[in-house]
Amino acid sequence: MTITMGTSRQHGTESRYTYGCRCEVCTLAASEARKDREARRAAGLIRAKARTTASAKHGTTARYTRGCKCKPCLAAWAAYHREWRARRAAQS
Repeated sequence: MTITMGTSRQHGTESRYTYGCRCEVCTLAASEARKDREARRAAGLIRAKARTTASAKHGTTARYTRGCKCKPCLAAWAAYHREWRARRAAQS
Protein backbone atom coordinates (compact mmCIF):
# COMPACT_ATOMS: atom_id res chain seq x y z
CA MET A 1 0.00 0.00 0.00
CA THR A 2 1.42 3.37 -1.00
CA ILE A 3 0.39 6.48 0.89
CA THR A 4 1.52 9.82 -0.44
CA MET A 5 3.72 11.86 1.91
CA GLY A 6 5.71 13.53 -0.84
CA THR A 7 7.32 10.19 -1.62
CA SER A 8 6.44 6.84 -3.17
CA ARG A 9 8.20 4.75 -0.51
CA GLN A 10 6.17 1.86 0.91
CA HIS A 11 4.93 1.78 4.49
CA GLY A 12 6.60 -0.80 6.66
CA THR A 13 10.11 -0.10 5.36
CA GLU A 14 13.19 1.48 6.86
CA SER A 15 13.25 3.86 3.93
CA ARG A 16 9.80 5.23 4.75
CA TYR A 17 10.84 5.68 8.41
CA THR A 18 13.94 7.56 7.29
CA TYR A 19 11.69 9.76 5.17
CA GLY A 20 9.79 10.78 8.30
CA CYS A 21 6.95 8.33 8.84
CA ARG A 22 6.67 7.32 12.49
CA CYS A 23 3.76 4.90 12.26
CA GLU A 24 4.12 1.68 14.25
CA VAL A 25 4.83 -0.47 11.17
CA CYS A 26 7.60 1.81 9.83
CA THR A 27 9.13 2.24 13.29
CA LEU A 28 9.26 -1.54 13.72
CA ALA A 29 10.83 -1.99 10.28
CA ALA A 30 13.52 0.60 11.05
CA SER A 31 14.22 -1.02 14.42
CA GLU A 32 14.56 -4.48 12.86
CA ALA A 33 16.86 -3.14 10.12
CA ARG A 34 19.08 -1.46 12.74
CA LYS A 35 19.26 -4.66 14.81
CA ASP A 36 20.16 -6.63 11.69
CA ARG A 37 22.94 -4.15 10.78
CA GLU A 38 24.33 -4.28 14.32
CA ALA A 39 24.33 -8.09 14.29
CA ARG A 40 26.12 -8.19 10.91
CA ARG A 41 28.64 -5.60 12.11
CA ALA A 42 29.29 -7.61 15.30
CA ALA A 43 29.78 -10.77 13.22
CA GLY A 44 32.34 -8.92 11.08
CA LEU A 45 30.21 -9.09 7.94
CA ILE A 46 30.18 -5.32 7.49
CA ARG A 47 32.62 -2.68 8.63
CA ALA A 48 31.87 0.02 11.15
CA LYS A 49 31.53 3.56 9.85
CA ALA A 50 34.91 4.83 8.71
CA ARG A 51 34.31 8.38 9.90
CA THR A 52 35.64 8.20 13.41
CA THR A 53 37.40 10.82 15.46
CA ALA A 54 40.56 8.72 15.54
CA SER A 55 40.88 8.80 11.73
CA ALA A 56 41.95 12.47 11.67
CA LYS A 57 45.01 14.13 13.20
CA HIS A 58 44.73 16.68 16.00
CA GLY A 59 45.10 20.29 14.94
CA THR A 60 43.08 19.85 11.75
CA THR A 61 39.66 21.06 10.64
CA ALA A 62 38.74 17.44 9.90
CA ARG A 63 39.25 16.47 13.54
CA TYR A 64 37.31 19.54 14.72
CA THR A 65 34.32 18.76 12.49
CA ARG A 66 34.32 15.21 13.87
CA GLY A 67 33.77 16.54 17.36
CA CYS A 68 37.18 17.34 18.87
CA LYS A 69 37.26 20.76 20.54
CA CYS A 70 40.81 20.73 21.92
CA LYS A 71 42.87 23.92 21.54
CA PRO A 72 44.88 22.79 18.44
CA CYS A 73 41.72 21.66 16.62
CA LEU A 74 39.83 24.81 17.59
CA ALA A 75 42.76 26.95 16.37
CA ALA A 76 42.82 25.10 13.03
CA TRP A 77 39.07 25.65 12.63
CA ALA A 78 39.37 29.35 13.50
CA ALA A 79 42.24 29.81 11.02
CA TYR A 80 40.26 28.07 8.31
CA HIS A 81 37.28 30.34 8.91
CA ARG A 82 39.41 33.49 8.92
CA GLU A 83 40.82 32.48 5.54
CA TRP A 84 37.38 31.52 4.25
CA ARG A 85 35.90 34.90 5.30
CA ALA A 86 38.81 36.72 3.66
CA ARG A 87 38.31 34.81 0.39
CA ARG A 88 34.60 35.47 0.49
CA ALA A 89 35.12 39.20 1.16
CA ALA A 90 37.56 39.39 -1.76
CA GLN A 91 34.94 37.91 -4.09
CA SER A 92 32.32 40.57 -3.17
